Amino acid sequence: MHQAGKLRARWLHAAATLFAVLLFGVVTISPRTPQSDEFVYLGYAYGLAKYGTFTLVTDANGEQPPPTSRISPLVPATHALAMHFSAEFLGEVECMLSQPGRTISPCVHTSVFSHYLQLVLWAACLTWMAMQLARVTGRWMYAHLTTLFIFLSGAPFEYIAQFNSEAIYLPLMLLFLVAFACALTQGMRRYWIVAAVALALSALARPVFFYLFWMLLGVLLVAFAWRWLRSRAQPQAAGALIFVTVFMLIIAPWLARNVWLYGAPTMTVGYSAGTLSYRIAYNEMTNDEFVAGWIYWLPDFGDSLAKRLFEPEAYRRLDLGNPEGIHQAGSRRVMQEIEAKSGAAPGSYTRDAPRAGTGWVLREYIISDWFNHIKVTLLLFWRGVMLNSYFGLVGFGLLLWALAGGLNGPHRPLFLITLGVTTLLSLFYAFISLNIARYSAPMILPMSLAYAALAERWLFNRTT
Repeated sequence: MHQAGKLRARWLHAAATLFAVLLFGVVTISPRTPQSDEFVYLGYAYGLAKYGTFTLVTDANGEQPPPTSRISPLVPATHALAMHFSAEFLGEVECMLSQPGRTISPCVHTSVFSHYLQLVLWAACLTWMAMQLARVTGRWMYAHLTTLFIFLSGAPFEYIAQFNSEAIYLPLMLLFLVAFACALTQGMRRYWIVAAVALALSALARPVFFYLFWMLLGVLLVAFAWRWLRSRAQPQAAGALIFVTVFMLIIAPWLARNVWLYGAPTMTVGYSAGTLSYRIAYNEMTNDEFVAGWIYWLPDFGDSLAKRLFEPEAYRRLDLGNPEGIHQAGSRRVMQEIEAKSGAAPGSYTRDAPRAGTGWVLREYIISDWFNHIKVTLLLFWRGVMLNSYFGLVGFGLLLWALAGGLNGPHRPLFLITLGVTTLLSLFYAFISLNIARYSAPMILPMSLAYAALAERWLFNRTT
């Protein structure tokens, strides 16, 4: 009877979490005009919906373009599904893609069907995550507080209202992080399976998680070998093998498609070298710009504070919107140099077009300048963890507090694993890209775990 009561309470808490996420989403979601990269995802989605082919449509009035693989397929597939069920959404996107120069003012955008699909994914992932947190810690209060701070980070409903990949991969990554931590600490095979499915779907939403898979596999192999050498303890080899098998089974069809199309088992084509071109430009920062960057990229007040502390030459090129800045002029110069040296554009993604190889770009621009590249990587890592304004700034301090012992108990291993994985991911992003804050969005989980630990301690002390 007691067990039945506990089970009933568990499902009531889960239902409350699910209802809260769905309700808050329905209340806050509203139509918005797509911007920048969102047109790439919508262009591929429109190609899927109209032609049944993964192809980037840039002009809805033109002929059917050939199939390409500039991005991973899951996000466009989600929007294409929304177009299948909502003729209104399909018509709106067709109007937007028909306007020259993306002057989409004549187009009316009122459909939120695609956003509701993303909301359902978020609700399911956050509910499962809260259930596992409660199971591990034995405290629903801590699980609810963690979910609350994920809400307060602003990330869920900022991204759900967009057409970018964060709306899809971020809830999947939160699911993966909790499942992966539970798999390592509890060894249950179901957690390995959930972790593999979530990470594979994340990779199909954003290719960087394909590389994260291989990095984590390397870390697991080293950890298992170390554990066996030290104590002859049996590592969780069976669970890890399940993890690898399930992951590869899910992404294998997409890799096979790209082998047929491009002759290589790659997630995307043109994405890596193009992204590296933007990152390499930051290696040309002056010493003054490097120092100013630690202040300039603080949230909210950082740019104004840097303007008081430094000369304009130290911060002016750090502005993403500056046409003469590192991001725009610097990356353009790097791309032109790569094309001149290699004879091919770094971001080319069409089937028969020559492309600058990622390996060549790495050798020519990064390995040969490794010390400076690592130095700038640390600064861009700092830039990336400043998530959602003050949430990231305070959250970074709380991560240090939690590491120093502020977060103890049954949830500490889960915190350490999620922090380790997200730190590795953010460092990798800083190594290969400009690492704007949304790239490091998965770090909202360990930050929320730290926020929740402090809030629970404060509430407990106040109520006893």
